[in-house]
Amino acid sequence: MISRTLVFGMIGLICIATVMPVNAGLGYDRPPITRGSNRPSIPTPFEGLVRAPEFPTDLDWLNTASPLRIADLKGKFVLLDFWTYCCINCMHVLPELKRLEAKYPNELVIIGVHSAKFSNEKESSAIQNAVRRYQIDHPVINDKSFKIWSSYGVNAWPTTILINPNGFIISKASGERVFEPIDKALAAAIPYFADKGQLKRQVVVKTMANVTASALSFPGKIAADPTRHRLIVSDTNHHRILIMTPTGRVVSVIGSGHRGFEDGSFTTASFAHPQGTVVVGTKIYVADTENHAIRVIDITQKTVTTLAGTGTQALSFNVPGSGKTVSLNSPWDIAFVKGSLYVAMAGSHQIWVIDPQTQAARPYAGSGREGLQDGPLTTAMLAQPSGLATDGKEVFVADSEISGIRKVGVSGVPFVETIIGHGLYDFGDKDGPVAAAQLQHALGLAMTPRALYVADSYNHKIKEITLDKGRIKTIAGTGKSGFVDGKSTQAQFDEPGGLCVLDGIIYIADTNNHAIRRLNQTKGTVDSIEIKIPSSAPARTIDGATVLQLPQQTISDGPIYLTFGFTLPNGFHLNASAPNVIQLSGDTPTIVADSGKIADHWPSVRISPAHYILVNDTQPVSGEWVFELTLYTCTEDKGTCNLSRVIVHIPYQVTPTGSRTVKVTIPIK
Repeated sequence: MISRTLVFGMIGLICIATVMPVNAGLGYDRPPITRGSNRPSIPTPFEGLVRAPEFPTDLDWLNTASPLRIADLKGKFVLLDFWTYCCINCMHVLPELKRLEAKYPNELVIIGVHSAKFSNEKESSAIQNAVRRYQIDHPVINDKSFKIWSSYGVNAWPTTILINPNGFIISKASGERVFEPIDKALAAAIPYFADKGQLKRQVVVKTMANVTASALSFPGKIAADPTRHRLIVSDTNHHRILIMTPTGRVVSVIGSGHRGFEDGSFTTASFAHPQGTVVVGTKIYVADTENHAIRVIDITQKTVTTLAGTGTQALSFNVPGSGKTVSLNSPWDIAFVKGSLYVAMAGSHQIWVIDPQTQAARPYAGSGREGLQDGPLTTAMLAQPSGLATDGKEVFVADSEISGIRKVGVSGVPFVETIIGHGLYDFGDKDGPVAAAQLQHALGLAMTPRALYVADSYNHKIKEITLDKGRIKTIAGTGKSGFVDGKSTQAQFDEPGGLCVLDGIIYIADTNNHAIRRLNQTKGTVDSIEIKIPSSAPARTIDGATVLQLPQQTISDGPIYLTFGFTLPNGFHLNASAPNVIQLSGDTPTIVADSGKIADHWPSVRISPAHYILVNDTQPVSGEWVFELTLYTCTEDKGTCNLSRVIVHIPYQVTPTGSRTVKVTIPIK
């Protein structure tokens, strides 16, 4: 195992603090690691000089049915994405990868190489949750000991490496901007290898289902509305905001449940992985993280509007602006102090301030460089601020990448000060005096006149800081991930991301458990709230997939033949050559045909349905089939492809006169 001291001593600042310009050239920018014996006699940029090292055989693979080898992918372009799931810059790369996957479904295989920064991130179960949370559709390998990182000479998160169909490295770059240079390289290199007969478009890499069937999906934050005695829950992966009572009864569902950037009514507006919220009078301000925007929910008018942000990520730093013309960068949490909104701008490592009346937005604290440096607002350095709380005089910040708690002044001669934190690579689980204390990637804060409460996310704990005494202690959680209620000292959480206090009770957004937990310090207990969402709520998405509930089918006992048809938008058709996949779960797990066996039957036009056959000789008397479909749809003019994921629920009842054929039509948007 490569020690942390050696790795991080060599690479210095690894999580890229600013958007680095990507080197789109096709040369490998460090001395060769290994050289293949079949190096081309007349090298071209597409052929490369360095053979890609083979993957070790002793590492865990996620999101795929079986481990992969470079040799097995001959005939495909392979793009390695070196990432760690704490890193905001790595999160920004993921949409770029999805665009590449959709555009080159037959030519390109993307493999995520997860080389962990934090010790919690080394666990395969934690990475699997991250794969689901960020809706990653490609295979991921757990490179927890930095074996692949070292063999490929990587020195920064995120880094992408492109490998040609013959297994040679032809591109390497660090930074967020991935789509354009890789798209340019593939557009030129694909015809080159196709003409030589070295491109195998029929190779298919299957990924596994990422279904999270629960009332909540990775809830990121929770806020209190003491005036109305309500809780505001960011149901992050369902792309919506919930207003609920402390007992779990949902009184308002805000958002269509589909990812988007639309203003409108509670049922038509859309969000993209919203995080922090704050209640100000009859309005709720929302950090709409992946829309890079601040949204406004009007409780009285039942509308959603945009206060600031264009809907796309800012490509420049320290550029103030106003309203819908200002570019923001992954706002993660929000606080209201003295008439202004303070925003934890995780993507630019800053705190921004927004005037809700004039809509003027500007950087407030942090130079934009990632690090730990106290001092005047403009020269101080923050590191992916992800949680905010305030006492009305100062803003307290959960500065996640330094595993720290910072204090930002908002009056007098304001400064940035550190309460807990030692550096980008110093983390742990140590209570006691704050000067020596350690956290691990803390994400959430809440405040009362008595204390500052911390969601110590990667330690799976809730902690309390008494500022007047300068001490921190654990008040709930064992330090191990799990889902256990009971005594607070024995309770278990899984990466809690947010918390708030209402009537003396601490409410916790227990992110990976898809739950809201309740910590009663007086009783010393933790319990879970049953979320009761009204049946009239809009359809939601699960891990980015549209959820469809189809009518109950009456079937006979024995094998059942299902026929799937699709309605597509005008100008689109299903790509018959793409890795379209149907996967089944639910009460009937055994099937005759998997995606490989039915690949030849996928329609090239919408009027040709695909067939899927269940093989159980006997069906339960009643039950439900749950299918997850991954489909590639393409336009007929420019050949642009979109990736759609749909989860289909089909309840059934077995009767002696039931049918053995079930025909369903799936609308694809």
